[in-house]
Amino acid sequence: MEVVGTRVSISGPISDILQTLAKTLNFSYVIRPPADKQWGVEVDGLWDGMVGQLQRRDVDFVAADLSVHEDRTAVMDFIMPPIMYSYVEVMYKKVDDDVDQWLLLAKPFKLEVFLLIFACGILFSILYRLTQSGSKFEISNCRYWYEMLWFTISTILKQDKPDCEKRQAPTSYGSKLLLGFWLLFLVVIVSIYSANFVAAISVKRQKPPFANLMELVEREDYTLGMPIEGVNYELFKTSPREDVRKAWTRMKKENETNPFIMSTDYDAHARKAETGKHAVFMYTSQIRIYKQEDCRLASLEEKVSWQQSAFGVPLQSPLKHDLEHVMSFLVQAGIIQNIINSRDRFPGQNNKTCIHGDTVKAIVITDLLGCIVVVGAFVGLSLLALVFELMFYRLPRFRNTKADFIS
Repeated sequence: MEVVGTRVSISGPISDILQTLAKTLNFSYVIRPPADKQWGVEVDGLWDGMVGQLQRRDVDFVAADLSVHEDRTAVMDFIMPPIMYSYVEVMYKKVDDDVDQWLLLAKPFKLEVFLLIFACGILFSILYRLTQSGSKFEISNCRYWYEMLWFTISTILKQDKPDCEKRQAPTSYGSKLLLGFWLLFLVVIVSIYSANFVAAISVKRQKPPFANLMELVEREDYTLGMPIEGVNYELFKTSPREDVRKAWTRMKKENETNPFIMSTDYDAHARKAETGKHAVFMYTSQIRIYKQEDCRLASLEEKVSWQQSAFGVPLQSPLKHDLEHVMSFLVQAGIIQNIINSRDRFPGQNNKTCIHGDTVKAIVITDLLGCIVVVGAFVGLSLLALVFELMFYRLPRFRNTKADFIS
């Protein structure tokens, strides 16, 4: 809205629709915004805002996306069909999925996939030995199991051939065919694991802190905000949904000590949502703009409420018939929808584009905790094996040397 002297002009999709109606029906108009700058709420039997202007017949026509509500129909008429359908959603900030980073090595696959690979490795070891030895297979041969263990592990890790693997080289056609299919299986598995691991370690993953509205209402560490104005308050108070009513009761109570909860400053609520644990009820069109500016913002998939928005006239207005006739044509022809889609809800803001959250991120030490734990575990096992080897091979020799020295 722009005010120059006593002249008021508006811009945006509502202005485009109004100009289309004026051009089609050949009328001129003067804009008179309500002095209280309200949409319209009933107070002691009288309505304020734009609805009050229609009730008092101060204006002939309201060109705004007024929410259609049965209480308003007692003092005004809506121009049908509606120009749009508005949805109320919950906007919040996604949280980083940095929990259990030391398990990053296990994230590329689910547990059942690792179990499947393990089972396939055992089955391959048995079948490979059978195809190699035929009827000479000895299940009690411990050296066979030892060499097959390292042979299977070396094929999985794509290592150079150790001595045991050279002795396990395929000799029969069956073992060669089986080994070929096993290596092909490993190529696919390793490629999938490597790709998923690279994606997991280099892409910032975010997740919703709650799955639905009821979980949000029960989260005491989150504050709720509702900058929605006008008769939409009634939609929350009289909602048949239990979670919506609980959200309304909580916001109403918290607003007594913190008036910001129900303040109508949309930008302030969006900024608070960007900084932390604050969820805000907004219209879908508004949420879409804020999400374009900051991709860390998201909204719940479920809609909190929906409503029709339409222009309005005073009761029994002679303009209603002609306005509805033209509005029906504009809606059915798709002209209204094209106007809304081609113009920003809030001009000048929709051109901003954020950098999407799923972009490459710098790797920090916490991302490598899993690798450090695994390497540390294997180093510990290696040192433990070394200690046992020293005890097994050198301790008897040390004792013999000590006995000779004493004698």
